[in-house]
Amino acid sequence: ISFSDIDEQSDLRKIFIELLDAEVSSRKEMDEEWLAALVSESPSLIAYKDEEAKFLFHVDNIDRLRWLLQNALKKLPQERRAELLQFAIKGASDLSLLTDFVRGIGGDLRKEGSQREKESRASPGHEIENVRASLTSRIRSLAKDGELWSQAKPEFLLWYWWGVTTNDEVKDFTRQAMDTPDGLIALLTIAPNLVRSTSGDYERVSPTWEKIVDLNELNKRAESLLQSNNRSNDDIARRFITAYRKGQSDPF
Repeated sequence: ISFSDIDEQSDLRKIFIELLDAEVSSRKEMDEEWLAALVSESPSLIAYKDEEAKFLFHVDNIDRLRWLLQNALKKLPQERRAELLQFAIKGASDLSLLTDFVRGIGGDLRKEGSQREKESRASPGHEIENVRASLTSRIRSLAKDGELWSQAKPEFLLWYWWGVTTNDEVKDFTRQAMDTPDGLIALLTIAPNLVRSTSGDYERVSPTWEKIVDLNELNKRAESLLQSNNRSNDDIARRFITAYRKGQSDPF
């Protein structure tokens, strides 16, 4: 794909995922080797997004990969699903796809978080708690070692981590992260999200981010960056400040 014409690469990546889905669907079951390869390749595919409109929704590569994984696992017994997920969690260098998937099939433990009304067809059943525990342990290790920000989607890990805890563990982590250059820039980068509107798309920082980060303090840090002698992160700081103000004036 990387050697093809730049204008063709997005379509080729989407076709590649479709072919993967077809191959996995044709197999009796997904094995450890296939799952490891899928999780290993997922960061580069997630990074490109390759978004396209589907009726009232927009679909990107994380959606395509999640559906592929759901289609593969729902054919298996629940015990086998748990085995494969535990295997993937243990060996994955990037947990973005797995956190998105596990949160999707299991929901959050917090009452104010995301809840499932019925069990997912790809759920590992009663083993979901052990799967959650393994994934949470890996995320905590990444956070402790300063490697969380190198993940394809660090925000997925933060929101998953928040959803499986009942204290301020995640907010404490982001508060400390703001004191580090990598943590501060990462938080300023991931907090704004795109809002699609008939009057024009725009970015905002949703007030829900307050659950995992002190937005007022983060905004102060962004303003301080603009006043510093280092101009390398000005665009990131301005983007956050604009999106933060939009979120404050348009909380919904």
